[in-house]
Amino acid sequence: MVRFFASIVVFAWGLAHAAEPLTARDIERFIAVGQSLEALEETYPDIDIDMFGGDPQKILETIFGENGEPHIMSVLSSELASNPTVGRDFRKAVKDGGFDDVEEFGSIGDRITLTVFALNISQADLNDLRSIENLPSEAVENLPAGILEAMKRAQLFANAIDSVPQADRDTLRPYQDQIEGLGGDFGG
Repeated sequence: MVRFFASIVVFAWGLAHAAEPLTARDIERFIAVGQSLEALEETYPDIDIDMFGGDPQKILETIFGENGEPHIMSVLSSELASNPTVGRDFRKAVKDGGFDDVEEFGSIGDRITLTVFALNISQADLNDLRSIENLPSEAVENLPAGILEAMKRAQLFANAIDSVPQADRDTLRPYQDQIEGLGGDFGG
């Protein structure tokens, strides 16, 4: 049942994103804002954004998301935008980077993040993320709730990675080094 539901979620997610592939412009705008973030770190060296607040559930939800896709950039963007010290400068960087708003930047950033994962992950690692499929049902039933939830989300994450359109992978590939070179300590 879990596999069937996960397949439907991933299929629906893929359909929703199939109509709007990543463009070079999306990626270039993301990189521009990422470079602005690096400059903001120099301006505000003492800012430490705690995206998770020590909450393991929030960590799980951010990394794997409800449907398997990561929400790392959306959460980071929201935290930065609402920060009383750096928020105004971050929102300006997002606008100057060509995004309509912080939500658009976070959404495209999440898609870029997922595509980077898709380009870098090995089949063995994808299989590891799906390890719940290989457990006997009795073992699954006896797992602590937190571990079971993490394993289910990891499986959905693997499915989300598999569903990244080849067009998005091809569009992102020439920018991969630039994206992976974007650092940042704002995420804690």
